[in-house]
Amino acid sequence: MMRFSFVLGAAFAAAAPAQSPLTTTFASDNQGAPGGMVYFDLDVHDPAGVTVTQLDLNTSAATAVVEVFVAAGSRVGNEANPSAWTLVATGQLIGAGVDQPSTVCLGPGFHLPFGSHGVALRGDGAAHHYTGGAAQLIYGNADLTLTAGAASNAPFGGAQYAPRVWNGSVHYVSGANGVGSCAWVEPFGAGCYDGATSFYETFAGLGQVDLGGTSATPFVLAATAAGPAGYAVVQGSPQWFAPQGAPVSDQAGGPLDDDDVSEPLTLPFAFPFPGGSAGVVHATANGEVLLGPTAATTSDVTPNGFELLLTGPRLAPLWCDLDPQANAAVASSGVHFDVDPSGATVYVTWLGVADGRGGTPPAGATSID
Repeated sequence: MMRFSFVLGAAFAAAAPAQSPLTTTFASDNQGAPGGMVYFDLDVHDPAGVTVTQLDLNTSAATAVVEVFVAAGSRVGNEANPSAWTLVATGQLIGAGVDQPSTVCLGPGFHLPFGSHGVALRGDGAAHHYTGGAAQLIYGNADLTLTAGAASNAPFGGAQYAPRVWNGSVHYVSGANGVGSCAWVEPFGAGCYDGATSFYETFAGLGQVDLGGTSATPFVLAATAAGPAGYAVVQGSPQWFAPQGAPVSDQAGGPLDDDDVSEPLTLPFAFPFPGGSAGVVHATANGEVLLGPTAATTSDVTPNGFELLLTGPRLAPLWCDLDPQANAAVASSGVHFDVDPSGATVYVTWLGVADGRGGTPPAGATSID
């Protein structure tokens, strides 16, 4: 058996409809926060539907992973309802600067059938630049009508700002299974000698973790270094270490708040992982440990396998939308970093943090360790 990669590009592209792309504007007068979202509706008039293969965005980011979500019917009334949305595509952003088209190739793309659909876009590490309060909210052609729109600084939660006009272009072809003009690489087959450098399991919710542990007797996974082979992952014994110091700070030296990335945390040893090693790590508010130095100030709140494998090396023991500060007034909550007296172990502990999905939780409403 063998493993192949195919690069699909313009030479294989089907003819796009003459109306593609549909463009709104690239004259922004406002912007959101990194990791925030923009929302709009797309009405598909083509009886065969359309396959969206590329998006152009307005952002200052040089690179980012962009996620595309779709909701049935409309974005209206669903902006703060995560369950209404389905992740349909992920692509790598190639930045061009503010008020210029930054491209996102979506590979084979995603199909939108005839009818109305809500669309939400999130850039992991990118802030959307958009137009607020514009007179023109509707843009259309014979194939599509785009109706703007709203924005939020948190995915599917927090304050909603409207009207907001997404700045961008939608590139598409007619029908399902179409091929656009941007190139991408797609693996074919697993291969006889295929190895793995990542393992993960996703859960429908925080109450769905099925490893079989309890707070009194936790279920522990231990990853033991196995040289060039990576790590052997087996069930370990409980080793609770009570945090000793104050919670870690964010990159600016303030309290680690919702979606923040911590200050650099220096390890007393080099931590090896497939592809490199780390002497410095960063804890995030959202249950991750980033392996290596970073200048990022916000962390990802939409856990999925695409992003785990596309972004930089990290450990994600409890990757979800958490808020370390929500319970600070009623309990000793926060993210802690401690070095064991032996100098051979470090502990990153999320202590009493709150479930931040869907907006800021009331103080003391939830507590997750």
